[in-house]
Amino acid sequence: MERANLAEILKAAREQKHLTQTEAAEAVGVTLNSWHRWETGQQEPHAYNLRRIEEVFGLNLEELGLTPQLPVVKRVPDREDIPVEEDVLTAFRMQDLSSCLMRIVWDWLYHHYTKYHELQACIGRILEEHIILNKDTDLISRRDALRRLASLPIDYCYLSAFAAVLKRPIEEILTQCAAGITACWYLRKGKELAFTAQAVESYVPTLKAITESSQKEQCIAAADLLAQCLILQSQLANQFDNRAASLNYAKQAEQYSEAAGNIALQIVAIRTQANAYDFAHDWKQALQTAVRASLLLKTNKDNSSNKHTPIPPLVASQVYASLGNYQGHAGLKQDALYSLGEAHTKFYETSDEPVPVWITLDEGHLLLNDGLAHLYLDLHREARNSFEQVVACDTPAETARVEALISQVTAETHREDAPRDMDYCIDRWTQGMQGAIAMQSDHWFNAALTTLTAMRVAWPGEKAVKDLREHIVHW
Repeated sequence: MERANLAEILKAAREQKHLTQTEAAEAVGVTLNSWHRWETGQQEPHAYNLRRIEEVFGLNLEELGLTPQLPVVKRVPDREDIPVEEDVLTAFRMQDLSSCLMRIVWDWLYHHYTKYHELQACIGRILEEHIILNKDTDLISRRDALRRLASLPIDYCYLSAFAAVLKRPIEEILTQCAAGITACWYLRKGKELAFTAQAVESYVPTLKAITESSQKEQCIAAADLLAQCLILQSQLANQFDNRAASLNYAKQAEQYSEAAGNIALQIVAIRTQANAYDFAHDWKQALQTAVRASLLLKTNKDNSSNKHTPIPPLVASQVYASLGNYQGHAGLKQDALYSLGEAHTKFYETSDEPVPVWITLDEGHLLLNDGLAHLYLDLHREARNSFEQVVACDTPAETARVEALISQVTAETHREDAPRDMDYCIDRWTQGMQGAIAMQSDHWFNAALTTLTAMRVAWPGEKAVKDLREHIVHW
């Protein structure tokens, strides 16, 4: 079946059930971005998505000429074909996430593969499939599997945060670090901020040593992985209100990404510097740095030489989303709205290449920047709507969810177009504070305290607002 025909079938099936794209995506268990790409013919659903589409919309894709095939994995044999004990063992090995992830790493080492970005993409595909198939039913085992993978370079290569350790072959260290960094990026989306910070910190000294003393190919690979670590460290330092460290990490990330020759990673590193200035409330520098990231993006796009490097659309979307945020803070309304429009356009573009794990922009982060820009432009109703959409997203990063909850309160307490809703603010503030405490994020804990002060000004003497102090329990 032609891809366009499948897109038409999906659109017709959705419209027949009178569903919006958001509702259809939720019913099938995917993001709005994925559904939009399917319905516009930019991308095809995976086999397990097709099975779910059949169930939700009552379709028979075989009759329509499309036979969904199961994912290409080793299937568990039928019970009658093998002994019971082998069936149990095979089922465990195929279904246990830790076993699946470890096999990928060991196979990579066995075959001496050195394309570490492909290893990261492979691990990412396994994790995304596990997330979609298991939804919220297997969070603990997924978290534990990620923690084990993040610990792998520390346990098997003896890596330390205090000094470089080169007891194992460089190839093995790079492979295990690539796997561990991927796990850390996924852990960072949840509440495991302290664990992630300690794990990634342990990789840095050894990766720095490899960039200075190994073969050229290994130096480049180590520089690329090191830049990923530093970007992640910068983001985590923001959560712990360590502003100087955040900026330092982001600047180092730019240097190492440039050494690795990874222009997309370099742009993300510059954008991370802008974010560090943002958390430090240096709005002027944040805007200037975001502009620098956008100029590098444009320079690369306009480069007609053979050195032109394709940039994933999500990188461009991430740059424009941040730029719109900071332009909004500067009161540049038309510029901000234009940048946000570009961010949304790029977000829905597709690429044949897998999205690198260090590109963290998802629908939640896109809407978050949209909401912040509108908040700074005093468009409080529009800001609140964007923040509400962040919380309603399928799987928003926990930091984005908490920021959106606290920002909803800010938008509501400042609005003048309608009476302020105290109960709404109490509910959102409580969820935001609980999220900040669960993550042990100093930044959002302090932001929640500031927001509570604004609530007490908006509703002086209200007992329900005063009672919120009971939730202020620092870890």
